[in-house]
Amino acid sequence: MSFEIEKSYAWDAICEALTINERWRTRFLYERKKVVICGFLNLWQNPKPCQEILVGNKEYHIRAANKFIEQNNCIPIFLKLRKQDQEWQFLGYFRPKGQPITDPVLLRDQKKQNALKYELSMILNLEQVDKAN
Repeated sequence: MSFEIEKSYAWDAICEALTINERWRTRFLYERKKVVICGFLNLWQNPKPCQEILVGNKEYHIRAANKFIEQNNCIPIFLKLRKQDQEWQFLGYFRPKGQPITDPVLLRDQKKQNALKYELSMILNLEQVDKAN
């Protein structure tokens, strides 16, 4: 399946197209065999999803974000607009851009500005690319 930018897809259709066996919807950067293959963001925690990812401070989030940075390849990213939505909008293919922002003052400001309930470990800047590597 080829995804169209701004088109919405059911979770099961995405999983089938990307051969994701696990149906765990809470992973923000999905890994297969220790490689990040796609991203699932939501608008209420990532208000600028085509520009950056606000990375929480849970060990899994930090590990997956660092892996994505190290890989430096592009992945498809999907966005859930509202909590009650059943579908995910395809945003396009993205890769990390530059070094992550880890300045505690900037992270605190982002948390406050976006009314986040969790602490941030970093902000990953993104660059959109034409297609997957």
